[in-house]
Amino acid sequence: MNFLPSKIAFCVLVKRGPDTRSEGYIVNTDGSDLVRIDDSAVKARITNNFSVTSPAWNSDGEYVDFAISPSDGSVLSDDFTLRYLVSAKKSTIIEKEVEIIEPEASYSPDGKFVALMVDDAEENGFILKNCSTGDSTIIGEELPEISNFLWSPDSSKLLFAATNSNYRNDAWCLELLSHQTSKVVSNLPDEPVWSWAPDSTRIIIAADDPSGEIGWCFYLRNFQDDHLIEILTQEDSTLELFAEMPVWTSEGSFFALANKTSEEVDDYSINIYSKQGVLVKTLVWSSANFVLITNMAFAPK
Repeated sequence: MNFLPSKIAFCVLVKRGPDTRSEGYIVNTDGSDLVRIDDSAVKARITNNFSVTSPAWNSDGEYVDFAISPSDGSVLSDDFTLRYLVSAKKSTIIEKEVEIIEPEASYSPDGKFVALMVDDAEENGFILKNCSTGDSTIIGEELPEISNFLWSPDSSKLLFAATNSNYRNDAWCLELLSHQTSKVVSNLPDEPVWSWAPDSTRIIIAADDPSGEIGWCFYLRNFQDDHLIEILTQEDSTLELFAEMPVWTSEGSFFALANKTSEEVDDYSINIYSKQGVLVKTLVWSSANFVLITNMAFAPK
């Protein structure tokens, strides 16, 4: 059964006086009750600027956790979590050590395969290794400068970027069963913006408009019928697309993108779409303080 969760949490870069800082918010998916997370607990802990990122709901939707870390290079003993209790409308600090590790390899979610960069920078493609047998295969020998592996949740597909003749990145997809690769879309931003649906049948991906007239666009690729449709462009949104990581509901029936809707007025929106790419809701509000909408997360119900 397809249902739209009642709330969505997101993070925003906000102007507060001379400084720009990040804050966490929650809003109902009908557009009502925009709430800024009370950060008094954080202010009591540190006085320097900090980053609020990565909202994550618990399974019952009773609370949402935001990751907190210094944004000015100062040193804390550990990063920590700000937990917001939705019904009580209170926040509290949860001590949590965060260890950031830059992986040298990308393992499939089921742990059966691993994608590895080739050792020789002059060689093309990448190595796909079977973790059980140790057998290795070179994938995409015709594709230079492979980067940014992203496995589908069911481990059946591997998305990756490869440099094209215009020195831009194209998105490619490897079908694990057949070892066949196909181009998904051309001319990605410098850092790929893409997100798999939970059922691995669809992906949201951002790329430059091929005409070069609009700017860049979000596309929805359906791997079941091999269909690519345009979802949101800079022409539609007038100015800027914000969603650094498009977000899906837990069962994959809906996804959300964020953007600034007007060049003259500081209007911001979160656009909610069905998995077929049909616009369902647009949550719009004005804030002269908002600079950039970043991470988002749907409540589980």
